[in-house]
Amino acid sequence: MPLCSIFNQLKQAYLVINLDNWLPVVVNSAAAQLLAEDLDSLPQSELWQGSLVPLLNDHHQVDDPVFYHRKTLFQLNCSKVKESGCDYLVLNVTKATPSKEQLHNLFSLLDNLGAYVYCKDKNYRYTFVNRQVCELFSCEPEQIIGKDDSALFDSATAQRLIKESDQFVINDAQTIEKEEVNFLPHLNEQRHYLSVKKPLFDDLDRVSGLFGISTDITELKQTQQKL
Repeated sequence: MPLCSIFNQLKQAYLVINLDNWLPVVVNSAAAQLLAEDLDSLPQSELWQGSLVPLLNDHHQVDDPVFYHRKTLFQLNCSKVKESGCDYLVLNVTKATPSKEQLHNLFSLLDNLGAYVYCKDKNYRYTFVNRQVCELFSCEPEQIIGKDDSALFDSATAQRLIKESDQFVINDAQTIEKEEVNFLPHLNEQRHYLSVKKPLFDDLDRVSGLFGISTDITELKQTQQKL
């Protein structure tokens, strides 16, 4: 039918659903690549059965519905068309992008967690640090982003962070939770941290870096030692 031909040729990601039987009749190449599902596999997939069908049944109640798939948030733009007496639901699928207000709220939250929050790439270089990290090292974010731990700690601490935790997160996609003892040269003292580090993934579900949260427990450890 002409409807299939039109949407199959579009470079944007489209799904077309036959509303008479609730089955997909078009999953164009852009949608297949974006969702890693084709027309044959989609009806039996967890994406279709677990996410899309329940969402589409309620789509008239939700503006621009969203769903998670392969650790990515997607957004649907829905419209109905009629052809040869049949009703179809046309879905334009895009990756959901946060608004400026949502980003501002997220960064405000990260800056006020009372913990050190950071991200690193596969080469262990910082790609994000929150305000508390900057205050600890008396640096602006741009003075830390792009550098690795050797720029912030002594060489022994920098190597230990990679050897004892970071390499397992990035190379093996492990989640690490452990106590860390880091020497801070600019303060000439050791600090104790409870750190949780998790892998970050790219669009192809490959590890692209790590996300970490470290809580300073130095005073707690000192109190335990005194007791």
